[in-house]
Amino acid sequence: MSTRIVCMIFVLGLALGARAQAQPRPTATTGSQIMGSTGYPRVVRLAHQDSTEMGAAANGWLVASAGPIFLSKDEGEHWSQIGQVVSPDEVAPLCCATLYEMPRTVGQLQEGTLLRAGSYCVGPGAKNPCSGTGGVPALVIFTSRDQGRTWKYFSTPVRASVNTAGGLWEPEFEIALDQSLVMFWSDETHSCCKGQQLRQIRTTDAVSWRDEKTTVVGGDGARPGMAIVRQNPMTHRFFMTYEYCGVNRGCSAYYRWSDDGWNFGNPGNPGTLIRTAQGDVFQHAPANVWSPARGSSAGEIIVVGQTVAGPKSQDLNGQVLFVNDSPDASGPWRTIPAPVQVPAANGQQPCVNYSSALLPLRDGESILELAGAFPQTGRCSIYTAEGPLGDGRAR
Repeated sequence: MSTRIVCMIFVLGLALGARAQAQPRPTATTGSQIMGSTGYPRVVRLAHQDSTEMGAAANGWLVASAGPIFLSKDEGEHWSQIGQVVSPDEVAPLCCATLYEMPRTVGQLQEGTLLRAGSYCVGPGAKNPCSGTGGVPALVIFTSRDQGRTWKYFSTPVRASVNTAGGLWEPEFEIALDQSLVMFWSDETHSCCKGQQLRQIRTTDAVSWRDEKTTVVGGDGARPGMAIVRQNPMTHRFFMTYEYCGVNRGCSAYYRWSDDGWNFGNPGNPGTLIRTAQGDVFQHAPANVWSPARGSSAGEIIVVGQTVAGPKSQDLNGQVLFVNDSPDASGPWRTIPAPVQVPAANGQQPCVNYSSALLPLRDGESILELAGAFPQTGRCSIYTAEGPLGDGRAR
């Protein structure tokens, strides 16, 4: 799914207001619309704001990125738009922006700083789409010290040397055990493999990015992409989800582990398929989050994907999350109802249920979801709702 064409369709669809289509517009059947939002949601719970403008009073607030920046002070029940990232000259936004709160200071990046990084076209003549002679693909980071209200350009850790037919997509961050800041992304510009690969790079001073290497790579035409890494606060291990497109894998969701947040095993190994006992799998744009679980020393992993394929796909598609509470995720995945229900989700519309965001709520028994869908009229928008975690029940 994470191809240059798809991302351009996504951005252009947002810019044009998702004009009327011949096929039905998939809508959310549950959840509240965040007015003014567009797509590709990300959400964080502020937890490290002591040294920022608002200070510790802001800890516990939720900040979301979905086009503009939004704030909730009541566990996601109500949202208000508080900010907008404005690009400088010769920096044209493309798609796929993430949101991350620095849990500790790394060089010039102080604890509590918010990072927003995405895919851009940079250089003289930069534009969207990034083709011809105007600019080159790049990953650009902006920072905020006031909970997302104002933003400034910070750095461009990765940029293509030439304008190619491919792009640099979907950056995500994590702090490794060595306390370096690691960035993961999907790379179409690399000379390897005639497709796409997952790559990573790190910094210890937030000035120099180094040690760039391949995370996951396939054969000709393979397209691993959209990596998201979360550290389990109970076991301290790192869990990565990603989609694996091409080579008869159907953009299905896979996972792998790391003990240190930097080494994720053999890049040529496709990883482990995320599958229920009944044989259902997520396809396209997976995301994951950790939550405490009663009676478990490792908590539980919760995964969302755009669509479901398999024996029960008609009943599950756009309507469930997958949950696993075994320490290494080797046990069977079970399903629980997704807070935002999008029954007509499909892999042909990047807005709909695409790269949804999950966040456990403070009560320890529920989870918040932000998912894309179309309103009755107008462009793609984000819908949000909370639902119980409970024990779940296979459906």
